[in-house]
Amino acid sequence: MSPSFYLNICFQEALKGIPYASPNPLVGAVLVKNGKIIGLGHHEKCGENHAEVNAIKNATEDVAGATLYCSLEPCCHTNKRTPPCTELIIKSRISTVIVSNLDPNPEVSGKGLKILEMSGIKVEFGEEREKGEDINEVFFKYIKNKIPFVHLKWAQSLDAKLCTDQYDSKWITNEESREYAHYLRYRYDAVLIGKNTFVQDAPNLSPRGKWAKEIKKIVVGNFSPDEIDAMSNKSFIAINTKGKKLSTSAILQQIGALGISSVLVEGGPATLNQFLNETTYDKVTTFIAPIFIGNGPSYFESHFSKIADAISLKNVTHKSFGNNLVIEGSK
Repeated sequence: MSPSFYLNICFQEALKGIPYASPNPLVGAVLVKNGKIIGLGHHEKCGENHAEVNAIKNATEDVAGATLYCSLEPCCHTNKRTPPCTELIIKSRISTVIVSNLDPNPEVSGKGLKILEMSGIKVEFGEEREKGEDINEVFFKYIKNKIPFVHLKWAQSLDAKLCTDQYDSKWITNEESREYAHYLRYRYDAVLIGKNTFVQDAPNLSPRGKWAKEIKKIVVGNFSPDEIDAMSNKSFIAINTKGKKLSTSAILQQIGALGISSVLVEGGPATLNQFLNETTYDKVTTFIAPIFIGNGPSYFESHFSKIADAISLKNVTHKSFGNNLVIEGSK
């Protein structure tokens, strides 16, 4: 089998780490000996064994002389909660290591493969690189820029309204769409809304049902000290603008400093509009229901004199949930 075949198995393993590997990368590993897979592993949870360690532990026979396929370069740094994977790989007498991507962490970034190579292990990297980057889009952005990956999500009618002029919006979308929205929350470290939405809707923001997990809840707006104290008691994080117009870049810097690597921005319209206009988002998901609302607010207000200036998404995909259409794309 080709390296591509085994690396794609690594990617399947890596995705099993959602969402608990965060803020670490999603990593999968496959051990192959004499043309047979003898071990599989993935990084299950931040602070616990890395994928390479789990693949070696799960091996059905001696791994000496085996080839290790890994979606990301094995780590070599020591200022973390787990030992460097390069040490165990060398100790295990693995003969070849093939990875999709170098780790963009400056403490690794090619150093891990260099250590293995200097120990007599054959190393290769770069195959299926783009697919590996897609899987770790959150980690790659956060580790390079120290700001979170931003995914905008909203539901709307066919005439692009989010609710009526009486602010009634329950429910625009169907049950299947709402379950997918909970899955999106499950995938991210935090959900973000503006203060107006927080006050008007008193949203829970937690993913529910089979996607239930603890998630950070961020509210952006102008808050008094008493309001911030009250929000802390409800497990909300306040980004206090103190009456000023903060750019979304400034907001994201504050969030990144909290160690939050990914954010699902859910509203309201002013908050989503600001992220869109300032182009500080990475991905967009829009739920469209086959209804017309008429009078009511829209999520996006901007004015382009030429169609060429309009915001255009890339890598667009779509899916259906009953009579609802879901469109996703990246910046």
